[in-house]
Amino acid sequence: MKIGRRPVFLITTVLCLCAGVWLGKFHGTGQWFGAQILNGLGTSAYQAVIQLSVFDMFFSHERDRMLSVYLFGQQLGSM
Repeated sequence: MKIGRRPVFLITTVLCLCAGVWLGKFHGTGQWFGAQILNGLGTSAYQAVIQLSVFDMFFSHERDRMLSVYLFGQQLGSM
C-alpha cells in the first residue's frame, strides 16, 4: 500500500516476462525449478492485485458482477 498498485503491476509483469524468457532457454532441472519459482512469485502477486483493483474501479453494487466477469474470462481463457 505504500508504493501503490501500479509499480506492483509493472514489477510482477517484468518478473513473469523474465521467467518466460528463462523458461524458453533453460538447461537442466535446477534452472527449470528456478524459472518456475520466479514465475510463481510474479503471477501470484499480480493475480491478487487485479482483484483488489476491481474494488477501486467500480461502485459497490457493480463489484460482484465485474469480479464474476473477470473470473469467467480467466477460466475461459485457460481452456
